[in-house]
Amino acid sequence: MGEQAQVLARIVREELSRQAPPAARRLAEAIADRVGAATGAVVFYGSCLRGRTDEGVFDFYVLVDDYASSSPTP
Repeated sequence: MGEQAQVLARIVREELSRQAPPAARRLAEAIADRVGAATGAVVFYGSCLRGRTDEGVFDFYVLVDDYASSSPTP
């Protein structure tokens, strides 16, 4: 692995070891509960993550195994 790849891998490891703010964790759990069994992952990102604050807008990606079963039918 080249030097730049090693640096990137170190940064990713460090970020993955940090916990999100409690409010973000609660929201991620609520999102996963609403989506249900189709939830593959809930990824928290954005300025609240980078700034380690719970003041502002929380940004999430929701990865699902099956889109059709992840959303209630209108």
